[in-house]
Amino acid sequence: MQFIIFDGDFQTMGSIGVFNTLLWYRRYYSPGIFELHVPAKYFDLVNRGRYLYRNDRTELGVIREVNFMRGEKGEKTAYCKGYFAEHLLDSNVLFPAFNQTGTPETLARSVVSRYVINPADAGRKIRGIRLGRARGQSHNPAEYGGPCGDPPVRHAENTGNVAAPCFRLPGKHAVL
Repeated sequence: MQFIIFDGDFQTMGSIGVFNTLLWYRRYYSPGIFELHVPAKYFDLVNRGRYLYRNDRTELGVIREVNFMRGEKGEKTAYCKGYFAEHLLDSNVLFPAFNQTGTPETLARSVVSRYVINPADAGRKIRGIRLGRARGQSHNPAEYGGPCGDPPVRHAENTGNVAAPCFRLPGKHAVL
């Protein structure tokens, strides 16, 4: 497992292959959270970073807190905490309202394009976001793969990702 640290423009700053502790909480009805404890030598990297990507998951973490702490044996470790990128959309009110029909994929892509990528008020734009390729999926949830073309997931979590648009980072992807 590798952790890749991105700056605010989604440019790779570095990677971390060694960690002490990882808490990675995925949630069904709200954005997940994470906490990563690494050797102290990675403090500068995570402190300068804005986003944390885990190469074996689709979530993108937004780094909100970075600090040092002492372990049980007195060794100094660095940690970063934050939430998954879906949280960036929490404070965005969809205004003005609009009506549209179509598949869940088409509707989700329209909402993200209209309110995140190309909003009427440029101050509401979230930089660095672009939609992945359209999958052309129907309205039948059983036909949906996971986010970004992953194989279909056959449990309740799939319903939370049925209409999730895929956001591509340079060489990586994350679901918002």
